[in-house]
Amino acid sequence: MKTIIEHIIRRRFWVIFFIVLATVFFAAQIRNLKIVIDPTALLPKQHPNVIGTNLAEALFGSKYVVVVGVSAADSGTAMKPEVLQVVADLSRDLARVPGVKAHTLLSVAADKAKAISGTETEMKVEPLLDKKIDGAAIANLIQRLG
Repeated sequence: MKTIIEHIIRRRFWVIFFIVLATVFFAAQIRNLKIVIDPTALLPKQHPNVIGTNLAEALFGSKYVVVVGVSAADSGTAMKPEVLQVVADLSRDLARVPGVKAHTLLSVAADKAKAISGTETEMKVEPLLDKKIDGAAIANLIQRLG
């Protein structure tokens, strides 16, 4: 060990030169550095996170999916005007968030959520939840979800 240290001290200018040379070389390579934060590229294809991400992308058109759940504070039913109003407000506000694909947003209050019913001669397409949220709108929602 002593001989290695003596060797470095005797040739200290060469050691410093090679350290500076290596530093310059690695600093020049920074422009080629690529940071990968995609879990599907880092984990095996059989990993549950990769499987879930691929499934979400296939179903929703994006691998970045957020599910927001709303429940009644009293642990009762969510079919109350105040709870459904929160759902409607969240749906409207989330569609305005930068980066959110509004066309992929879905809730009972979303404009694209429709109830489709029909008979032999007609087809009826209605919003799941009426704009005015009251007892009649809730009764219609329950029937449409039926």
